[in-house]
Amino acid sequence: MQLVRNEQRPIGMIRRQLRELSVAFVLGGVPVLLNAEPSEQFKDLVATLLAGPFFLNYYAFLFAALMIAACVQFKFRFNSNRYQAWLMDFHRFMVDVGAGFLTAARTGLGVMLGFLIVWHYVEPDSFNVPNFIVITFLTLCLMFSSSALAFGVEIMNDPKRAAAKK
Repeated sequence: MQLVRNEQRPIGMIRRQLRELSVAFVLGGVPVLLNAEPSEQFKDLVATLLAGPFFLNYYAFLFAALMIAACVQFKFRFNSNRYQAWLMDFHRFMVDVGAGFLTAARTGLGVMLGFLIVWHYVEPDSFNVPNFIVITFLTLCLMFSSSALAFGVEIMNDPKRAAAKK
């Protein structure tokens, strides 16, 4: 008996945005809401949740390596089954580690969503209309970037299937 592969249909942009918002909220928004106190402890929590510049650069490097691995897998075929299996294993490994950049972006988006909810309570001095507009705009930009990264990871997970659907 052969197992039927669970085909994952590509989701539309609106559903993708809603999914990104919900995943991001669970990763970063819930911890912000659970620890919302007007103190230095809240700032420390936000700093802990957000990846530092070194880690963002490292995750971006891993994501770039994932893109290269996906291109290699899409373009090249080896005559040897052993080398082809090695390439597939390497690609699966790169999918696992390359998605760290997406997780960092989702966590940052969640922190921003949580902060928008508790902002008036934790930092009432900085809560004003111009700051709210800027943070809301940056949150929307990060949401669209996170969705684009999620779409890219979905394509790079199986580049041949993505190309066949075109």
